[in-house]
Amino acid sequence: MSTYDKHLAAVLDAVAAERGRQERLHGPNTAASPELPRSEAFMFLIEELGEAAKELNDAKWKAKSPAEAIAYLQRGRFELVQSAATIVAMCEAIDATTRTYAASGASP
Repeated sequence: MSTYDKHLAAVLDAVAAERGRQERLHGPNTAASPELPRSEAFMFLIEELGEAAKELNDAKWKAKSPAEAIAYLQRGRFELVQSAATIVAMCEAIDATTRTYAASGASP
């Protein structure tokens, strides 16, 4: 396994772990719920992306030391993982909705 593959696997593992955490924490009220309006799922996503942007921006402009920059970057990475997990949840909801429509013959 290449170094790239190991890094990718670590990131994807973090995203999968975060999806599980979202389900345990929020139950049926996640972006994976087909009943949740997509506009609300996008609000969850934008909130996470905004937090990531703030932390990554602060790493560049607010950090007074390498250690402080690393802390900002780590928090930014965590927010990006949450964002990716939210996108995965949105895809899960779309898949569930698609299966429902396919099974019933109805259209959205």
